[in-house]
Amino acid sequence: MEYKNKAKSEYTLWVDIFKGICILLMVMGHAGSPFTTYIYLFHMPAFILISGYTYSGNKYNFIEYVKKKFFSLLVPMFLINICYILFYILLQKLGYYSYFQASEQITFSNRLKLLFFNLGTPDFGGATWFLFVLYAIEIAFKGISVISNKVKIKNLDVLISLLFYFLGWKLISKNYILPYYIDLCMYGLCYFSIGVLLGRNKAIDEYIDLKVMTILSMIVVIFFGSFYFKGQLPMNWPTRQFASLPIQFISSMAGIFLCYIISRILELSMVLGNLLKFIGQRTYSILVLHFFAFRMIFGSCIILKILDIDYLRELTPRYSSGLQWLYITIISVILSLVISRIAQINIISNYIINAKQPFRRL
Repeated sequence: MEYKNKAKSEYTLWVDIFKGICILLMVMGHAGSPFTTYIYLFHMPAFILISGYTYSGNKYNFIEYVKKKFFSLLVPMFLINICYILFYILLQKLGYYSYFQASEQITFSNRLKLLFFNLGTPDFGGATWFLFVLYAIEIAFKGISVISNKVKIKNLDVLISLLFYFLGWKLISKNYILPYYIDLCMYGLCYFSIGVLLGRNKAIDEYIDLKVMTILSMIVVIFFGSFYFKGQLPMNWPTRQFASLPIQFISSMAGIFLCYIISRILELSMVLGNLLKFIGQRTYSILVLHFFAFRMIFGSCIILKILDIDYLRELTPRYSSGLQWLYITIISVILSLVISRIAQINIISNYIINAKQPFRRL
């Protein structure tokens, strides 16, 4: 049973705004925002859910879809990290490595082994682990859909994905860490499948009372962000730090729903809506570049004698006072967008930085 996904054709504007909000929240969280606890309630599930909402796997057979995602997600993810590895090797050759890293030097071959066999990304590519998880989730869901379509039970693929979600949670709760983030892939299938389900059906507005749900979501987010998780990270995917399953799910969905409502409201704003749409269409480049942009900001501040030289070793701001986090967020996003624009000049750099394929798409 094949399904048509209405997301791209009918809701492109709010989807891009939604992505723009989420990527800004991600950078804010990494920049030391005072709202980090709230952001970490839902920002990773939000990215996965919106990817499910725009899922286009029904247009391709399994092999075609694997190839499509391999070249649009996986290859550029590895290439950008290889570029970062080469940058570190250059620093080692020039004798500047110790200014950027406190750890011992690692050879090029060992860095490649860490990357390909352990998904050990360099600091600059610290957020790119998500691209591999998203790739694994999309391929897993496509495989489940292929099998489900033969049975011809409506939304069976979503139900099976939810079973994998519980299995993934069980593994994580028992500290069974699978290679290549497979346990996180299973856990993330829940949010992806919910996104797919929403994309297959009519707008969510027709199923619920938006005002009531907005109020309830605000109460949930305020409670968990201000009280339950106060001063803590509600979730940390790479380290498998999660609260109990119902708490994690409820707090995540409440935050996602508020992002949806804000996105729909901002559709009406020509200036802010279009700005967030612009940013939302460039989430890939911001994700892979913002840590590098952080280091550029730190380096500039060191030159201006605002920070000491040791700050170059920091992946994220060591401390955040006043509006420092806001300045870092804005400047790093602008730097990422500038680098993204410059990369468009060449088809190779455009592929590495923006994941824009230089060859015919499937």
